[in-house]
This record gives sequence, structure tokens and C-alpha cells, in this order.
Amino acid sequence: MVPYRVGERTVLFGARRLEDDAPDDVQVSHPRGDTAPMRFALELAELRGPLEPFGVVELWAPLPEHDGRALCFDPSHAGGGIDPVGVVQTVRRLAYRASQAARPTT
Repeated sequence: MVPYRVGERTVLFGARRLEDDAPDDVQVSHPRGDTAPMRFALELAELRGPLEPFGVVELWAPLPEHDGRALCFDPSHAGGGIDPVGVVQTVRRLAYRASQAARPTT
């Protein structure tokens, strides 16, 4: 779980692996596939509030090696008026930038 500023509120976003079905109030679409996916509930909470699910992510198969190496994430570019805040987010931002700068180009 990590904090973000959304408008005037600070909220926590998190993900929790689903062992069984998704929460009743979260709609899931199932792409075609022969094996069961790894499923994660996406959750949101006020700093002192309960976690509330707002979506589900399903992971079906690993990316091919080349595509996986080319994939690049940066948590400091959340967009949509959602901004990372706090000490952990500052360290993450610096770590991601250093990691990406050190990656070999392909």
C-alpha cells in the first residue's frame, strides 16, 4: 500500500491477491485462456478508513522475455490528478529513476 494525493485527500492504493472469487461489488471480465489467472483486487482507503475494492487485475501469462525487458514503470507518473506523496514515494521515485538510467538500451 502506498499513499497518493487525490484532489484534497490522501489515500492509500493497494493490491491483494484473490484466492477465491472477487468481492461481490467488483465486476470481473474473463479473457479467453486455458489456465486460471493470478487475480488481484485493487483497493483504496482513506488514511484511517477501511479498504474498499474498486477493480480486479488478472495476470494470465508472462510476457515474452524481450517485451518484459522493454517494459518500464514509473510510479511518479500516476496522472489524472493522482500524485504520489510521502517518504516511501520519494525513495521509490529516486530508485526507479536510478534503475531506469542504469538499464542497458535494447
